[in-house]
Amino acid sequence: MYFKIMVLTLILFSLFGCNLREDDNLPSGVSPFNLLDEAIYIVGEGLYSTSKDNVKILVSQEESNGFDFVSNSYDFVQSSLNYNIRFVDDNEEIIEVEDLLPLLAIPSEPFSYLGLKYQGDYERFYPYPNTDSINSYGAYYENDFCYFFLSNNGNYQTYTESQSHSTITLEIDPSQYDDVNLSLYQAQFILPRDLLPLGVTRVSLEKMQSPQLAEYDLTLLALPVMFNLVQNNPDAERYPILYLPLPPGTDMTEVAVRQVLPNHDVVIFHYSETLETHDQFTFYGNSIIILVNNQGKFIVN
Repeated sequence: MYFKIMVLTLILFSLFGCNLREDDNLPSGVSPFNLLDEAIYIVGEGLYSTSKDNVKILVSQEESNGFDFVSNSYDFVQSSLNYNIRFVDDNEEIIEVEDLLPLLAIPSEPFSYLGLKYQGDYERFYPYPNTDSINSYGAYYENDFCYFFLSNNGNYQTYTESQSHSTITLEIDPSQYDDVNLSLYQAQFILPRDLLPLGVTRVSLEKMQSPQLAEYDLTLLALPVMFNLVQNNPDAERYPILYLPLPPGTDMTEVAVRQVLPNHDVVIFHYSETLETHDQFTFYGNSIIILVNNQGKFIVN
């Protein structure tokens, strides 16, 4: 592992959380939690920002179906409880975890993936594969615990999978009102239900065999070739979004993104810190985020 382990400290397991406090017996800047029930551990330095006077971590158990919105995508068997983990300040305001970068360990049986579900602008399932070392893109299993870097406040649970796949297809039920949500491991397509064109009966996302950093084919069956989801709905509050994961160690400054439309036209995307138009992309973690205006092949190189 590329980091230096400073300390292994017990974290409060409680519906209400607890206050961090200084301890003269620990290295400077590392604070312990009281243990009430089951253990969740934290490892490493930089547990909280020095600008924070008081930080709390709230940990609670939630129903096992907390990840039910991807139940049609995977043949998963749960191998841990579903933990909701949040960092907050004295006013119960959520603190961004990227300012803390804690390394957590939750009680777990051997697993294939660690799933994260968080509440932001969109609900997202972000699976971390089981690896032989702890890194920003994987999770590690040892001594009945799953170790991982906490990337977001949200729900965490480990799963085993019977068979991997490179394509996910969703049959559209016109009587439903939920968003169309295709989850293909870290790749994910989210289409607000009110933007779903009439007549679309099936949506699919396929990871292509390609020498590129990423190549995915998005298909909305029975959708006209040049139907512009964004341009035809200028007053929409939310637009379709596509997450495409990139390999660990990718130089983000060199990334180029394009889309080949079904009529063979090519759309060139431009980087922007905030997405405002359908020809822009931005980064989130190790993923590219794109506002989707049409079906077709999305290529990252």
